[in-house]
Amino acid sequence: MTHPLWDDTDSDLTIVFTGGNGCFEMLQGEPMLESRVYAWQEIDRMPLDEVLAVVPAFHPARTDAGH
Repeated sequence: MTHPLWDDTDSDLTIVFTGGNGCFEMLQGEPMLESRVYAWQEIDRMPLDEVLAVVPAFHPARTDAGH
């Protein structure tokens, strides 16, 4: 029997579902997805100045982001 990766409790895999308005309701309306959600976490939008400060840390090619 095979399982989707997010069903493998022995792995360190994390899947993040993201979306805009209606995403939460859509996920809750799909039993096969909703039953696999371990924790619901709402994350607010980052202010632009924080984005510009953080993005360069993820890849050197992004050091000029926002300039």
